[in-house]
Amino acid sequence: MPFKNSIILAASLGLAAAPVAAQTAPEAPAPVTEQEQQTMSRAGTIFSLFAKAMDLENIAEDEKDALIGCLYSNTLETISQATGKAL
Repeated sequence: MPFKNSIILAASLGLAAAPVAAQTAPEAPAPVTEQEQQTMSRAGTIFSLFAKAMDLENIAEDEKDALIGCLYSNTLETISQATGKAL
């Protein structure tokens, strides 16, 4: 009898899991637009320039603090979009 109960339990668990298995996969993310791609590329360049500026000795500490404050107060996306508009 214990074997029969195990089979019944396994079958019932299989039936309970069937709706989960039948769910569809999540939708793929929307493709990236050209403008979004430019913003991401520009953001990478801006971050690289900010990082290099932190290593330079000829940039004053208060200027470095201002750069860090800018990054802290704004997302790279915001800075990149503003740069794109300025260019």
